[in-house]
Amino acid sequence: MTSVPEWTAIAVQITRWALEPATRSLGLAEALDGLGARLLAAGVPVRRMRTSVTTKHPELFVRAVMWHAERGTNVRDGKRDLLVTAVYLREPSGAGEGR
Repeated sequence: MTSVPEWTAIAVQITRWALEPATRSLGLAEALDGLGARLLAAGVPVRRMRTSVTTKHPELFVRAVMWHAERGTNVRDGKRDLLVTAVYLREPSGAGEGR
């Protein structure tokens, strides 16, 4: 079992990597792929991660990046018309209609 000091050292290494200028210049997919690889190498039992960012693009609302340990990264863009769909307009908890 990994001790708290060992996990702390791993967290520091990953944080330093994330803050390096070279890492900060990566695209979102490449950064998530690098983070996943480092977490796996450190022994963290992560199988998948997802993150998304909103955009200022006139047609795109969001860019979502999914990372899977075996399949790598997948990028999906959500168009602005997503903002008027019934799914998006439901209450944030998803506990509304039909639930």
